[in-house]
Amino acid sequence: MFSFPRWLIAFGSQNVKHIPTVTARILCPILTHPRASFAKLPTVHTSSTSCLSPIEFERQSQHTLEYLSSAFEDLSDQFDFGSEFDVSYADGVLTVTFGPPHGTYVLNKQTPNKQIWLSSPKSGPKRYDFDPSTRSWIYLHTRGDLFELLSEEVSAIAKSSVMFRNPLMEP
Repeated sequence: MFSFPRWLIAFGSQNVKHIPTVTARILCPILTHPRASFAKLPTVHTSSTSCLSPIEFERQSQHTLEYLSSAFEDLSDQFDFGSEFDVSYADGVLTVTFGPPHGTYVLNKQTPNKQIWLSSPKSGPKRYDFDPSTRSWIYLHTRGDLFELLSEEVSAIAKSSVMFRNPLMEP
């Protein structure tokens, strides 16, 4: 049963000429429109979060970062990067300092995302996913390989060819 609000009844003794009306519409037609289509990455660009178990991610990422730590330390025997060159690896974070003007590289594992993140003073930040078909860490936006990028950038710093091999490709 409908009843008038008290404020309207209070004006009942006055000569009210207009009572506002409210029109309600059902919004069902909105639901009948097709859903919006959003851009999708090609199917080959999938996230590693669905293909690696947490244990496998830990194993692959730790193996990769330990290899890179050792490889960077070995570079100091082959090249003179200056007194500021330093390599440190702890708690899943690898920091390689070349000093000015080359800067500092930081690689760390991101367990919730199952990614290795790279912060490069030359190419900027990148997030690498593990690709089981190539057994390598791939930057999904460009399909670039982590080891190839590091080889290219460190070769430019060393002014000589430096090759980081993928330790996961070995039997």
